[in-house]
Amino acid sequence: MNNKLSTNTAASVAARVYDIKKSNSYKREFDIDFIENFKITNNQIKGVSGGLINQLLNRTTGFALTAEGASQQFKGHHIIGIRSTVILPVLIGSKI
Repeated sequence: MNNKLSTNTAASVAARVYDIKKSNSYKREFDIDFIENFKITNNQIKGVSGGLINQLLNRTTGFALTAEGASQQFKGHHIIGIRSTVILPVLIGSKI
C-alpha cells in the first residue's frame, strides 16, 4: 500500500494554511486526493506572531491546520500544515 502524499495534496494543504491566517474559512477547495483521504480535525490552530505590539495586544492569527487519515490507505496518519512567519526562512538559512 502506498502511504505517500501526492504532490497535489501537499500543495493543497500548504495553500489552505494561508487561507486561515485571518479567517475561519478556506478561500478554495482542497485537492480531491485530500478530500478522499483526509478529514480536517481542527479548522484552525491560532498563535501570536509579529512584534512586541502584537504580543502585548495578544493579536492571534491562524497558524496551522490538522487532518487525520480517513481512508484505509491513510488510517492512523496525520497531516499538520503550518504557515511560516517572515523571519523563519531567514533563521533556517542562517548559521546560528
